[in-house]
Amino acid sequence: MQNEMSEIKTEQDVPKETRTGWALRAPFNKRLAFTALWVIGGLPIAALLGLMAASGPERTMALLHQGWDRIGQAFETRPTTRPPVYITLPDIVVNAGHGTHARHLKTRVVVKTSFENAEKVEQYQAEIMDMLIEFFRTSGGEVTQGSAGLYRLRAEMLRRINLVVGEPVVEQALIVEFLQQ
Repeated sequence: MQNEMSEIKTEQDVPKETRTGWALRAPFNKRLAFTALWVIGGLPIAALLGLMAASGPERTMALLHQGWDRIGQAFETRPTTRPPVYITLPDIVVNAGHGTHARHLKTRVVVKTSFENAEKVEQYQAEIMDMLIEFFRTSGGEVTQGSAGLYRLRAEMLRRINLVVGEPVVEQALIVEFLQQ
């Protein structure tokens, strides 16, 4: 114990020009240095060896690769999603109904689709317009009657537009102008 105490340098034993901070004033403790080295380097290695012993080397390596894959995924750049595309169809003006119940109907429809499907919807625009004109002429304006009329109209237009295109590429059919006389 006395040998250790004689090795400890105090502030008085160190010349003033070499005193730079607390490290020279504090005694060097080998046990503390070993403990710090064990915590920083040895403990993770011991945990890895314990995991290998408990689950086997193949399972341990699989777990480690999963962890690295998740870390890699966290730093990957995510592709940016493009905003939806709104395509305005030409105005539709039809005579709906027969005889004394004849009505004039003017409407403008906008369809919402993804960026990838916009070209396909534009490609089928003539067929979509033909179908919508026929739909409004045969409905006679009865579809819009009641409180849920426009909701039913939108749902039916959406269903028919997706049938014309051949796959469900249109997300919404919006009525931006509706005049019934």
